[in-house]
Parts: sequence; structure tokens; C-alpha cells
Amino acid sequence: MNVKIITCHDVYNRGASLQAYALQCYLQDMGHSVQIIDYKPPYLSGHYKLWNKEHPKYSKNFVLNTAYNLAKLPQSLKSLETKRVFDSFKEEYLCLTDKRYTSNAELKADTPPADVYIAGSDQIWNTQWQNGRDPAFFLAFAPEGSKKISYAASMSSSMVEPELLPEFLDRVGALDSISLREQSSAEFLNAKLKSKRAVQVLDPVFLLPRSRWEALAMRSSAEAHIKEPYLFVYEFGDNPAFKELAQKISAKHGLKIISLFKSDYAARCLPKAGPLEFLRLIEGANFVLSSSFHATAFSVIFRKEFLVLPRQEDINLRMSDLLEGLDLSERMSALSPSSSIDYSSVEVRLAAAVEASKAFLKEAVRGR
Repeated sequence: MNVKIITCHDVYNRGASLQAYALQCYLQDMGHSVQIIDYKPPYLSGHYKLWNKEHPKYSKNFVLNTAYNLAKLPQSLKSLETKRVFDSFKEEYLCLTDKRYTSNAELKADTPPADVYIAGSDQIWNTQWQNGRDPAFFLAFAPEGSKKISYAASMSSSMVEPELLPEFLDRVGALDSISLREQSSAEFLNAKLKSKRAVQVLDPVFLLPRSRWEALAMRSSAEAHIKEPYLFVYEFGDNPAFKELAQKISAKHGLKIISLFKSDYAARCLPKAGPLEFLRLIEGANFVLSSSFHATAFSVIFRKEFLVLPRQEDINLRMSDLLEGLDLSERMSALSPSSSIDYSSVEVRLAAAVEASKAFLKEAVRGR
């Protein structure tokens, strides 16, 4: 079948890139012709801009906004190197439509043909962000008679704003098959939807075997192949508790601290690392500390010791639900776990969840 996926594939986020790749590859392995719709609305296009950066304090004052952009220019020029790494991954590993679209109206006016349209994973339904309010991520552009599916769509939060809920439910209810990444999100929708049922499935990265990810990790640049034992840290934000915990783990296990982001406590920082380097740094780590869903997911895939420090934003359900399903909640709730992870029991649970996720996708795409 001809399958088109729409997801956040080009937002310069390592996890977003890899989940898009995973769903594309799994569907191709099923024998389908697959493309990711190259959808890049303006609100997803602000990453790594050289100019026209806006600051809420200065955006209405031309002189101040110009001064702000000049001050940010050196940093912006450096960030272009990171952008090139992501663009290279996209060009080599993602099968995109020839045309780029910037709105649901454009998609509706010139819809890329397909038998099946899939709203893919990641936080496409998080209504705290604009993508969760964008009809394109609910496949509103798909023509009558086509099959419309969500696979592991993530709301990431425990709620939808009351004023957005009626339209949100109408959009979700128009889909033929509905699946979400978080169990709590599926339960939330099932309590609201009248004639459809949502199910929980795993993020697409779990659809591919570990060996596939190991092979991809080996294609990363040399800087990500670190020989000495290390703790890999992947933090969004600047949480003092994260630094304190990283230093405790480092001292306890005798590990160097390696970070992707600028850090005053890491032995090395690799800010230019792309999706492949992200994979390799987790695969090679002795311990992983993160506040990231996909760092958590790949820690499980690569059988790593890890801890998750919750984010300060209300987007922790995606991590807590995953860990609860694998009986690993202690890795998020206890900062000093009582024992090492028993991956033999984890993988029994994981294998069952993977099979259920694959069964959903197979039935949704092909039908009974």
C-alpha cells in the first residue's frame, strides 16, 4: 500500500528524528511504499534561524530587536553546524515527499496521494503547543475514502484545555483507528469519545530490533565513540537537582560525565551531536541520566542502567507511563534505586507490548 506519514520529523530534535525514521522503516519492512509528508508550518520553522529571532521584551521595538539579533548572531552561526548534522540525517535516512507543505490548507489543496495516512508519534497532540491545535496532525486534509490512522500519537500532558476539547475530540473521532503513546492519554480519550476506542501502543523506536539501532549507532562520527567509562547526561533546562544527581552517580561509579548540551560539570560536551551520535552515546554509556523520553526509551533498548529526572513542565506522562508498563517506575520515582535493572523480566514485558503494537499497526493499515 501507499502510506503517507505526518509527524514532527524536522524540528532538530534527536528523538523526533529517530521516531520518524523508525515508523518509516517498520512500514517499509511490512512491504509498503512509505513517505513522510514534508510538513513544516511556520511555527515549526524557528529553529536555528540566523536572524529574525524574537524576544518577547524586544519584538515590538526594531532597534532593540536588531540589537538582540546582533548579540545572538555568533551563537546562531555556531548552531548552523548542528543544523547541518540534522539536515544530513534527514536527507540520508528519511523518505520525504517531493513537495514541502506549510499549512493544512496547502495539504488539502494538493494532497499527496496515499491509500493510508498515518499521524505519527511524538508530541503531535500536545495542545500546550501549536502542533496539538493544528488540524494537519489530525489528518484533516486526508481525502474522503482514505484510511486515517494515528500511531503512538502523544498528548504528553494529563489534560486538554477545556476550550479546545470539543474540537479536539471531533478531530480524533474522525480517524479510523486511534492509538496513543501513553496509557493515561488513551484512557482519557476513551472516557470522552462516544463511538471510537483508543489503544495504547509503544513509540515507533521499539518497533525496530536492537541490532538495527546498534548498526545505525556505529555510523556516528568518531567523537561519539568514547573509550573510557562514562555517565551520559541528557537534560533539557537547567535544573540544579540534575547536576547534583549527575555528580553523585559519577562519584559512586567512577564515571566521566558526558553531555550533549553545554555544562559546567561535564568532562566533555558534544553540542553538535546529531541523531546518530545520540544513539551511540547511549549505547556506549555505563549509565544514563536524562529528562528525555527518547533517552529513556533507548536506555531500555540498549539495556542500560538509567535514571529519569522529571521535567519541570507538565510533559512527564510519556516517561512515567512507559516505565510503569515495564515495571521500571522506580527509575523515575527513586533517585537511589535499590538494585540494578533485571532486563530479563523487563524484556518479557517489552516483547509483549511490541507484539501488541505491531498487531495494531498491521490491522489498522491492512484491515482484517
